[in-house]
Amino acid sequence: PVALKILRPEFLHRPDAIERFRQELLLARQVSNPHVVRIHDLAQDNGRWLLTMDYVEGESLDRRLDREGRFGVDDALRIARQLADGLAAAHARGVIHRDLKPANILLDAEGNAYISDFGVARSLAGNGMTRSGAIVGTPDYVSPEQARGDAVDARSDLYSLGLILYEMLAGKLPFAGGTVTEMLAQRMTRSPPPLDRERTDLPTWVVRLVDRLLRPQPAHRFQSASEVAQAIDARA
Repeated sequence: PVALKILRPEFLHRPDAIERFRQELLLARQVSNPHVVRIHDLAQDNGRWLLTMDYVEGESLDRRLDREGRFGVDDALRIARQLADGLAAAHARGVIHRDLKPANILLDAEGNAYISDFGVARSLAGNGMTRSGAIVGTPDYVSPEQARGDAVDARSDLYSLGLILYEMLAGKLPFAGGTVTEMLAQRMTRSPPPLDRERTDLPTWVVRLVDRLLRPQPAHRFQSASEVAQAIDARA
């Protein structure tokens, strides 16, 4: 069994949408990891463009968050550890996701996490498809450098991972409230309040882990997804 991802009909006459769809296949094929959804083929059927990919029987992380709110510490860290593993594999191939968010993370029946939808990812070795100054990604989960429209690297995905881990542990995103512009402005200038203000049962090292992932300046964050995985393993 495979899953099908079909390009919406209104995009069929947009060459950029078709190219973006093709790019998702080419980039995702470069990444092989147990926690990355494998994409197989790009095909046309009766004028429709579609991708075939591994079928993950379960639900998306955003649906589970909507249903359960905040997670237990062990569950949240296990998911974050698996996401870091998948990101490390992608980054090793020179591929950044650029739109990591709960809707793009699938959970199987055992709760294992899989990263999907490399549709706006761009190879670090290529010149990309995005014009200078454009914001690519979902505003709730973009990094400060994405919000500014700056060039991004693997550390941008780590910021998004930090937002996801914060949301799993707190039951909400940091910098919530106000307009999207106000939220992004806060994100660009400061770190969020310490996570233990939202939840008092967290180990100190977990609070520090999230804080380091969510530093506004990339140089002050973890520098690789492998470092994040190692930090979790060292304390688990």
